[in-house]
Amino acid sequence: DLKMIIFDQNSNATQTLNNPLAVQAQMSSPTPQPKTPEKFRYWSAGIKTGYQYERTVWQVSNPTVAESWHDINIWKIRADLGFQLPVGLLLKGYAEYGFSFDGKIDRVGEFNNATQNTLSSGNTMTFSGALGYEFVMGKKRKRLWATLTPLVGYAYDEQLYQSRNNEYNTAWQGPWVGLEFALGFAKHHEFFSAADVHWTDFKALGEQQNYRLEHNATALGYKINTGYRYRPTQRWAFSLMLDYQHWQTGSGTEILNLPTQGFLESELKSVKRDAFGVSAAVDVAF
Repeated sequence: DLKMIIFDQNSNATQTLNNPLAVQAQMSSPTPQPKTPEKFRYWSAGIKTGYQYERTVWQVSNPTVAESWHDINIWKIRADLGFQLPVGLLLKGYAEYGFSFDGKIDRVGEFNNATQNTLSSGNTMTFSGALGYEFVMGKKRKRLWATLTPLVGYAYDEQLYQSRNNEYNTAWQGPWVGLEFALGFAKHHEFFSAADVHWTDFKALGEQQNYRLEHNATALGYKINTGYRYRPTQRWAFSLMLDYQHWQTGSGTEILNLPTQGFLESELKSVKRDAFGVSAAVDVAF
């Protein structure tokens, strides 16, 4: 009874022609294929919503008047859109709207006569666009990686505060530079932060029962945020974040329009605005 022996050099095992199934299984075993890289997604869009608490204070020196809009509660919603090339160059922008649902106003007049009132309505608007470049350290969506993105852009911020007999409408617009940083770990998780510096032209219009006013100055603004992002796939991301803003003008001018005396000009000492916020966001890449 003669048998033919077949030697497999890779496994050092022997098989015989009396076991054809084993020979067939070995000959038909599939060759491992290389893993297909994920498709690069050029576009991204997102929706962000959350709560913001803010205050705005302005002062003039002659006559000495100070007005404070404070304890302002705002709910905001924001839409983001971005475009990025594989080399790292990117464009991004957003539009944001918020409505006020609570707040107070304190005013100290020329003869230290103080008045108080409550906010009846108000809103905020922001439009911003930027150009940047993303530097990647490590490989994204792996065990550990980081990104650093310098940005340069232009932004417009507006706030409108209204009470029963008073109104103050502010606008800050100008160029800005910023830096974004993200630290990714365990493939799906990221901590991120960003900081912006804004050089703006400030303008405000105010109105009361017996006069109108206009404020003009140059200003400096700072925005910072930090948060956590969960990215279950390359396409979807969910984020929680904290935001802080500080804006302050230098000295400027105030023009009063009085019905009986015409126009009076005086020095605007300063306008300060601070805002704190917490929000959540959903982003999709496509």
